[in-house]
Amino acid sequence: MWSQTILVSDLSFFTDNAAITAYFTKFGVVEKVGFILSRDGTYTRCCMVRMVSVDSVATILEKARHFIDMRGVSVEQYRGRDEHQWIYLKGKFKVTIKGLEVNLCASDLYKKLENAFVGCGRYSEIHLMEDHNGSLTGFVYIYCFLYIFLFSCLDCLVVTMLVFGCCRVAVIDFIKKSDIRQALKIAREDLHCVAFRSKTDPRALNQP
Repeated sequence: MWSQTILVSDLSFFTDNAAITAYFTKFGVVEKVGFILSRDGTYTRCCMVRMVSVDSVATILEKARHFIDMRGVSVEQYRGRDEHQWIYLKGKFKVTIKGLEVNLCASDLYKKLENAFVGCGRYSEIHLMEDHNGSLTGFVYIYCFLYIFLFSCLDCLVVTMLVFGCCRVAVIDFIKKSDIRQALKIAREDLHCVAFRSKTDPRALNQP
């Protein structure tokens, strides 16, 4: 029944139908691409790809490694929803990362985090939330420290205020507890951020 269908997992959140189709067209004619959502609508970062030919599927599965959008993805034979329940798991082991750049837009920051943790085990979500005014703070708090410098010029007092020290916070939901140590190491040593385990659901912090 599923002989012409493969399961692709660990996709980037930004990989679209066109990118997936373009990649697997190298192996044969792609009939359909279907992204997989959990029951609550969360994107699982997985999709089903149905090929026209069974031979194309065999060729795909013979290849040891696959890269889509410069990211390594996992590919296997699709065997039906009941056989792949693991893709619907929610990460219970949360890592909070503070001190991310404020000069990156939401998508660029997301991609940077994806790239940083690509080899760190499977996670279900990276939380970057919007504040109640609609601007991105991420669960992403922005802290500003106001410094006032006073100096005189031509007998006039000039007050200059500089706002700096902004930082963002992200929360990543890892599936396995064993991946936490490596995630903390990457956040601290590669991203140069403050990182720690957390139990708070970041969505709760965004409630009015």
